[in-house]
Amino acid sequence: MKCISEALIQKYIDKETTALEQEYINKHLAGCPQCAERIEEMRKKANQFKQWVGLIDEENIEIPSFVRPASQHRFLHPSTRQLIYGLSAACILVLFLLISPKKEEKVELVYSYDLESEFNANLPISEQDMEFKITDSEGKLIQY
Repeated sequence: MKCISEALIQKYIDKETTALEQEYINKHLAGCPQCAERIEEMRKKANQFKQWVGLIDEENIEIPSFVRPASQHRFLHPSTRQLIYGLSAACILVLFLLISPKKEEKVELVYSYDLESEFNANLPISEQDMEFKITDSEGKLIQY
């Protein structure tokens, strides 16, 4: 079985492992005394470092539960004037959408090319002299 990496051990000591990683580490530690010893050594070093820095007491900080303050403001009800303005704007928008002309023109473009001279089979197609024409479905020339 492959032993646990240093980075994963550090995450385990800092209690930053996921549930899947936690399960993997616990199973591995059951059969690998070397990794258990490495974890204890790294945990001692981490505690020493925290004592030197003065952070050992911060692990025991309790975070108070969140209490939602009582609502001090009343619910804002729209005034009659605001309601009329809003409904008027909605009606104007709906009327505009119903009356506005809908453009559903589908234009089919036709691309064609003609060779200006005879086709030379010894030249690549990119070097042939060609004319390109783009016309719409009605036959109107768009680009020459």
